[in-house]
Amino acid sequence: MLLPAIYDSVEQIDECRQAFEENLDRLIESGLEIANPFRDSAISVFYLAYHGRNDKDLQIKIANFYRAACPQLNYVSEGRIETRAPGQKIKIGFVSNNFRNHTVGKLNQGLIANLDKDEFELTVFLFRKWDEKITHFICDHADHVVSLTSDLRESMEIIAKRKLDILYYTDIGMDPFSYFLGFGRLAPVQCVAWGHPLTTGIDTIDYFISSELCEIESAQNHYSEKLVKLQNLPTYYYRPDMVSPGVRSEFGFSAESRLYVCVQSPFKLHPDMDEAFKGILEADSKALVILLSGKVALWESVLRARFDRTIRQNADRINFLPSMSEEKFNRLLDCADVLLDSFPFCGGNTSFESFAIGKPVVTLPSEYLRGRVTYAMYREMGIDDCVAADIEEYVSIALRLATDPDFNLEICNKIRETNVELFERSESIVEFSDFFRRVVAVS
Repeated sequence: MLLPAIYDSVEQIDECRQAFEENLDRLIESGLEIANPFRDSAISVFYLAYHGRNDKDLQIKIANFYRAACPQLNYVSEGRIETRAPGQKIKIGFVSNNFRNHTVGKLNQGLIANLDKDEFELTVFLFRKWDEKITHFICDHADHVVSLTSDLRESMEIIAKRKLDILYYTDIGMDPFSYFLGFGRLAPVQCVAWGHPLTTGIDTIDYFISSELCEIESAQNHYSEKLVKLQNLPTYYYRPDMVSPGVRSEFGFSAESRLYVCVQSPFKLHPDMDEAFKGILEADSKALVILLSGKVALWESVLRARFDRTIRQNADRINFLPSMSEEKFNRLLDCADVLLDSFPFCGGNTSFESFAIGKPVVTLPSEYLRGRVTYAMYREMGIDDCVAADIEEYVSIALRLATDPDFNLEICNKIRETNVELFERSESIVEFSDFFRRVVAVS
């Protein structure tokens, strides 16, 4: 069930998916029994999301395999004992291993802080209490903070004893522990948000919370959960702190070069993106494509080998930068002539940070939520100049932003004038509150 992080070609993606499913079928037929899934089978299928395919049926098959192989997963709490009294607070538990300086922490800290504590009683469940500003902020704005243990069954019991009305997973699929927790029926209503924007396939997760701005009309076909489409972006996102302006010399680049910066994780660099990089480098002799090396040294070498084959003589103008502090990262964004969104899995937190400083991001939406978040932000701002319909248009928009200063300034000004629509939106809190009331009423 292991998957590569980075692929050499679309054909390799197809081959790996076929092999994965064949292996999974063999495991199902074997009648394998797993006593403790977290200890004995802590394998995350995280990288499925980056293939650009509809993973609903495969995710359901994976979940059904685990449920059959691991009886421990089929835990059912007693649920609420008492009848809900009029005016009683709705008890919501928030679960994640990423309540820290992480996309998930940034997406959810505002929701936890701004829900009405006279109406909602909030419990935050932590796998680990990170000593980070966002962790402290989230804990300070919850009514209760509860630590989970490394024992799956014990953690299920800890959550169940809180007698929650709603269990809210901010992300499922980023790590094995939260994935396996999702198999238990620990609250009458269990939902998952877009921290990892992919259906879980788990039949005990009732709702997937998304937005009309992010989803196509037939999007329910992408989810095993009931899809909830809020009118606003499903986050109360705090405007990032402004940083000092970026200086190119800090990163080793000259003023004469044009910087096309794609600061997404290397595993988001789908083979289809090579065509866009190639088109930019061929059309603009001053272009440098700037990427990040990522946490694993091998990733850069795998990508370089791929670029040598697909981009050839211009591959030497693709530069990789090492991991850096958040402040330096934001200065790099400021240095860019144009920011390139990854596709078919786009940016999220990076797009919020880019728009906060008024920088344009070229995006190519896919049909799935994970490729439509930047596009949704543009819809919220009422801007469509940087949204491409295909790779050819993606290259064309990027080139125009980088080589036409008047057009670039026009788009930057539009973003600065309208980016207020992305940050600290009370309408999102109203929508979340309405959703929580509604699902508790019918549970």
